[in-house]
Amino acid sequence: MNTRDLDTLREAVKAEAERDRQHVLAAAKAEAQGILDTARAEAEAEAERLVNAAKQQAAELKQQAMGAAQLEARALLTRKREALLDEVFARAAEKLSHPEAIDDYPNLVPGLIADAAAHITGVDMLIVHADAYTVGLLDKGVLNQLAADLGVSLTLGETLQDGVGVVVTSGDGRLRYDNTLGTRLERMRPTLRPLVYRVLTGGTQ
Repeated sequence: MNTRDLDTLREAVKAEAERDRQHVLAAAKAEAQGILDTARAEAEAEAERLVNAAKQQAAELKQQAMGAAQLEARALLTRKREALLDEVFARAAEKLSHPEAIDDYPNLVPGLIADAAAHITGVDMLIVHADAYTVGLLDKGVLNQLAADLGVSLTLGETLQDGVGVVVTSGDGRLRYDNTLGTRLERMRPTLRPLVYRVLTGGTQ
């Protein structure tokens, strides 16, 4: 093989090597591009997932905040309503502590005694304890008429030091019914509360 043939062979080998190099390089570039495209797609998908998760969390936090605000508003309304009702009942109790200022109070006293007597059964003698003002309204004529109506013996007991109205006991003192105005108000309070609040709010509740 002469020098010219050797040069031709070397050139052919060199060209083949260059083609192989270019082929490998192209394959490597294609593989790298595929990896890059896959990574980019995965990154975009993860970013979208994170954004959606953040939006969902923000929506949940907003909903929780709104719920908490609504609960606080309801709690505040309840506290104000209770304070208003307490004030109304406190004023009513204060008014009831002055029987002389209560319209038609003298005519209410017999009913207080009769109501108390109805809660003490099986006895033939009752003792009526009343505050000083009420005692002044219970003369013998009133007591005798009540006794006849109730079918029991009625006598006046010790004057009440606390409360306005009457406390009736059995003759032996074992049975007792407190019918003072303050106690009656407390007994009726659960029933009166919604009615009073309805009046205060103009019938909206």
